Amino acid sequence: MSVAATLLRLWQQMILWFAAILLVVQVGAVAAISLAGPVRFSFWLVVAGAAAKYWPLVAGILLVSLHLRTFVANGVTRHEFLRGLVLFAAGIALVFPAVVVVGHAVESVVLGLFDHRAASYPVFHFGEAAAEYLHLLPATVGFLTTGILISAGFYRFRPWIGVLLIAPGALPGLAGEGLIEVSDSGELIARLPYAIALTLTAVAVVLGAVATHRLLRDVAIKRSAT
Repeated sequence: MSVAATLLRLWQQMILWFAAILLVVQVGAVAAISLAGPVRFSFWLVVAGAAAKYWPLVAGILLVSLHLRTFVANGVTRHEFLRGLVLFAAGIALVFPAVVVVGHAVESVVLGLFDHRAASYPVFHFGEAAAEYLHLLPATVGFLTTGILISAGFYRFRPWIGVLLIAPGALPGLAGEGLIEVSDSGELIARLPYAIALTLTAVAVVLGAVATHRLLRDVAIKRSAT
C-alpha cells in the first residue's frame, strides 16, 4: 500500500468524525438562529471557512510529527514518505475548499426554500462557485504548508530553534489568508489583482515545500519516548 493510501486509511475515521461534528453544529446552530428570524449571515462560511484553514494547519503539523518516524522505521524511505505526504496533502487542499462551497450552496438553498434568508445573507450563486472555490483554496494550501513546514523545523532542530522558525514558516499561511479570502459576509476578496495575489501565494507555498524537503530529506529519525 502506498504512503498516501496508508495516510488516508489512518486519517479516514478522524476526518469522518470531524465532518459529522461540523454538520451537527451547523444544523443545530442554523436552526437556533432561524428561530429569531431570517438568517443574516452564512454560519457555514464562518465555521467551515475557518475549519478549512485551521484543520489543515493542525493536520500538517501532525503528519510530520506523528508519521515520519513510523513510516521510516517500517522501511519507507524519506523520499517515498515525502512524495506520499505531498499526494495526501494535495487531496486535503483540494477537497476542503470544495466542501465549503458545497455546504454554502446547500445552506443557501435550504434557507431560501424556507424563506429564512435576510437581505444581508450572502446568497449562493452557482455561477460564482468556481470563483468562491478559488478564493478559498489559497488559504487552505497555505495553512497546510505552514503546518508541515513548522513541524519539520521542530523535528529537524532543537525546540528553541524550531520556535525561531515559526515566523518564517508561517509565511505560506499568512500569504494565503492575507491576500485572498472569502469574508464571513461572503465577499470574495483579493487585496491585490487576483493573478498577482495568487502568484505570490504560490511562490510562498513552493518555497515552503522546498524548505520542507531540505529539512526532512536526510533528517535523523528520532527515537520514541520511553
